[in-house]
Amino acid sequence: IFDSVVTNNRCEPLPATAVGGNGGGIANGRTNNQGGVSALVAGGIMTISGSTISNNVGASNSDLSSRAFGGGIANVGQLTIERTLILQNNAVDGRGGGISTLDVAGLPSGLVVRDSRIEGNTAGAGQGGGIVSLGTTMVERTLLRANTANNGGAIQVRTQSGPGAGGITRVSESAITGNSAVFGSAIAVSVGVPAETVVTSSTISGNTVTSGETGGSAVFASSPLALNGVTLVDNRGGRGGVFNADTLVGLYNTIAVANRDYTDAFVDCFANGAAQTW
Repeated sequence: IFDSVVTNNRCEPLPATAVGGNGGGIANGRTNNQGGVSALVAGGIMTISGSTISNNVGASNSDLSSRAFGGGIANVGQLTIERTLILQNNAVDGRGGGISTLDVAGLPSGLVVRDSRIEGNTAGAGQGGGIVSLGTTMVERTLLRANTANNGGAIQVRTQSGPGAGGITRVSESAITGNSAVFGSAIAVSVGVPAETVVTSSTISGNTVTSGETGGSAVFASSPLALNGVTLVDNRGGRGGVFNADTLVGLYNTIAVANRDYTDAFVDCFANGAAQTW
C-alpha cells in the first residue's frame, strides 16, 4: 500500500461470535479478539509506505466479552510500515488502538515501524493505545504521541498463549510523549513475557498516569525491561517515572529526572515498595 489513505472504516464483530472487530482499517491475517491462536489465519507479507491510516474503528461485542484487535491495523503476518501516519484510530476497549501485532510460529511475522507518527489512537479500557506487541516489534525513528489506554498508553508488550508466544520488542531513536494510561502511560510490559523489551536512544517525556497511585507515570514493568541512552523526564502520576513490579529493570546511560508521583513529589524510580534514590 503506497501513498494512500485508509480512513473512517469500521470493523464490527459478527453476532453471536467470540471474534471481535479486528483491523478497523486493515487486517493482515486474522486472530481472535484475545490475541490467542484459536480462529487464527496467518497473514502475508505487507508493506505500507507514505500513507495515512486514520479514524478507523475496531468494534467490540460486549455481550460475549469480545474485544477488538487493532483499531487501525491488525497484523498476524509480516508488516513493514514506513513514512506513514497512524492517527486517531480506536480499538474499542480492546488491544492496539493504532496497531496490534501477533507472531505466528513457523511463518513470516513481525512488525517494523520506521520514520512514522502514531498519534491520538485509543484502546479505551483496553491495552496499547498506540501499539500492542504480542511478538516481534521494531519501532525506529517514530513519534508516539497522545495515545490512550488503560495499560500502556503508547505501547503495551504482552504475552500470548499457544505457539509463537513471546518475541523481541525494541524501540530506538524515537519519542514517546503526551500519552496517558492507568498503568504505564508510555510503556507497559506485562508479566510473563518470555522475551526482551529494549528502548534505546529515545525520549520518554510528558506522559501521564490518569488514575490515583497505580503504575508508573512513564513505565510499568512486570517483566524485564532495559532502557539504554534514554531521556526520561517530566512524566507525572502513579508511583513515579519507572514502576518496577518485582522484575529486572536496567537503566544504562540514561537520564531520569523531574518525574513526579501521584502526590506531586519527585520520584524517578519506584521498586520494592519504595521510591529509589540514585
